[in-house]
Amino acid sequence: MMEALIAYGRGHLPISVPDGTCVLAPEPLSGLPEPGTAIAAALAQPIGGLPLPVLARALNGGTVCVVVSDITRPVPYRVILPVLLGCLEANGVPREKIMILIATGMHRPSTVQERHEMFGADLCAQYDIQDHDATDPDCMVELPSRTSVGTAVSVDRRYVEADLKIATGLVEPHFMAGYSGGRKAICPGLVDLATIQRFHGPGFLESPSAATGVLGGNPCHRESSDVAHIVGVDFLLNVTLNLQREIAGVFAGDLDEAFLAAVAHVETCSQAWAAEEADVVITSGGGYPLDTTFYQVVKGMVGALPVVREGGTIVAIAPCDDGIGSETYRDIMFTYADRPDDFLADIKGASTVARDQWELEMQCRCLRKVGKEGLVLCAEGIPLEDAARLTLVPAPVSGDQRIASIQAAVDAVIARHGEGCRVAVIPEGPYVMTGVRSCPRARDG
Repeated sequence: MMEALIAYGRGHLPISVPDGTCVLAPEPLSGLPEPGTAIAAALAQPIGGLPLPVLARALNGGTVCVVVSDITRPVPYRVILPVLLGCLEANGVPREKIMILIATGMHRPSTVQERHEMFGADLCAQYDIQDHDATDPDCMVELPSRTSVGTAVSVDRRYVEADLKIATGLVEPHFMAGYSGGRKAICPGLVDLATIQRFHGPGFLESPSAATGVLGGNPCHRESSDVAHIVGVDFLLNVTLNLQREIAGVFAGDLDEAFLAAVAHVETCSQAWAAEEADVVITSGGGYPLDTTFYQVVKGMVGALPVVREGGTIVAIAPCDDGIGSETYRDIMFTYADRPDDFLADIKGASTVARDQWELEMQCRCLRKVGKEGLVLCAEGIPLEDAARLTLVPAPVSGDQRIASIQAAVDAVIARHGEGCRVAVIPEGPYVMTGVRSCPRARDG
């Protein structure tokens, strides 16, 4: 037997797997030795567009909106924001003219504790920090143009009316939009509920191009890009991270040019290929903060699809300390427990899109390939009776015997597939782009 370390909460759990197990992890990537210096250099020498100091000096008393991600993304804002905000102030922008707007999309508002964790207590005390609310029409402004597929979009008024619009974030693999970061800070980050619903609706998600690592032909990428271009992004600051959550690359400047440069970097450092499909794939929710709810852990399950064989088994391991997810998502999961076909038929025939239904739709991709019996969840934060209603097979996990109980679940799955079964492990779950080397997935920037 050999040991594999699975991302779990703020650390890793050791799991014993058969010798010869394929561990799908990218090559180690070093963090930047002086990330603050690299950020300052990127602001002054951007990839396309004008340097941020030039944009700041041209404001002449105008306002700035800095868009940031919420707690579900491990963006190192304690490193990024002091440099960014310091650059603005050093070039004549008064602090009271700067707003930090959290792009929540449809996620809940941030808490004081989360803001302190993300930004630091001192920064929180010194700057105006607000949350986007997609359900508040009074906070929205309808854009003058529709997207290329005809969507009428409204965007947060505080962003639209700012004189200098700055988007920040993290570029990493994303199971719907191809990659996170760039344009996604605006859509779905700052748009109205109807736009978010369309963005996550079956009209987009049933496209095979709405997938990890795919931009060409991806309807989610196209819609998001359209919105960002209509409303405008004056300056983009994106980073890439290594698996230790250290900044590995800084990409600033033009919305498209800087984003695509970051995508190219992710392409080189986030791939891991298997030689053949596996009978069993053991994956994670990606560690904290992503694996605090089952809603986010679905991303790890979907990320395992390129390497699991038809009828194989995906074992997802995550703490899920905050449970299943939103109340709406929980209700959807329970209503359609063990009825994925009914769910798909209903959403395709519906005129509206329910909040969070898209995560069950993505889970249905897994169910189509491995079935309910092939989807096993080890999540100590979800009561077993609730997990049993998530259209999968829940494994009992005891907090006192966490490692032993998860190991027992893994052993049972491997034993069920029989001696000599092929096993793969994706320790970092959705942060790794996987596939079988003989038939790599096409990606188009």
